[in-house]
Amino acid sequence: MRTAGVIIGLLAIAAALHAQDALTFGDDAAASLFRTARMNVSGREATVRELLSLRMAGAIRIATPDGAEERGSVEVRVLLPDRYLRIDATGSATRYSGFDRDTLLNAIRTRDGVSSTPELLRGAALQAERRRLAYLLLGAATYVSRDLSPVMYSAGYGAGARVIEGVDAEKKFLLRLAFGDSTLPVRVEYTGGGMTFADRRMADGLQLPFRITTTGGGGRLVDEIVFDSIRVNGDMSDADFRISAAR
Repeated sequence: MRTAGVIIGLLAIAAALHAQDALTFGDDAAASLFRTARMNVSGREATVRELLSLRMAGAIRIATPDGAEERGSVEVRVLLPDRYLRIDATGSATRYSGFDRDTLLNAIRTRDGVSSTPELLRGAALQAERRRLAYLLLGAATYVSRDLSPVMYSAGYGAGARVIEGVDAEKKFLLRLAFGDSTLPVRVEYTGGGMTFADRRMADGLQLPFRITTTGGGGRLVDEIVFDSIRVNGDMSDADFRISAAR
């Protein structure tokens, strides 16, 4: 037990060190807007930097390629800086997506067994999952992952929302972050889609969204998640990021 406690403590220290903001600002207006939003999420700017883990569970509605919908349950597990597993369970299958450090966790479990991403596609899939988590954390909690590392610029007003845009090291478009009347993030847009964040409530000291809607090109619905529980900085272990142990 003592050894386990020491290991957990070391992991927490490592995560906290890693969680320093991986962003810079191109102008004072962007910096002011982003920092105000972070204060509104957490009450103090440092709190978000102290984020170590998230466990979120609820219901999901998934759009299928044929225009129908599947409904089921979802659980999202995050252990910063580099462990993430999302589990979507519907009547036909259980879908796992995420990563454990540099290992892709994507798989589908059906009555016939478990299938995983083909080897040739695993690199691109890993990058996509890292980006998906990064966008989620940015919009939900103003946490900035090193998988984004944006330079943020103010982009004025759009549709009644204040907006900042992020570019990468080569000054290519990375994301657009919109804030609502309460100066909290309401939408992250990126090439090929976006995420909308709504129904914010207090969860272990953070104002987090209990409804997240992901869209693809042309505003096409990808999925909508309604959480009924969110736990911040709760205990997690290696078993939480193993497909065999996932439920």
